[in-house]
Amino acid sequence: MSQGASGLPAGAASAVRPLGVIEAVGMGWRLMMSDFWRLWLPAFVVLLIMMAASNFGIVAPI
Repeated sequence: MSQGASGLPAGAASAVRPLGVIEAVGMGWRLMMSDFWRLWLPAFVVLLIMMAASNFGIVAPI
């Protein structure tokens, strides 16, 4: 069985590396946080307003 430059069996270097997983999680976190302020936070604020309005009888409860 031949070995690659990393000392691992040939083809093993293309396997998922822990560092690659960490980088992917970091990229996903940054993407989610950038979208959070643009999409999720306004939606959450609207939901809170709707909940408060329904508690005061302004909007019919679902």
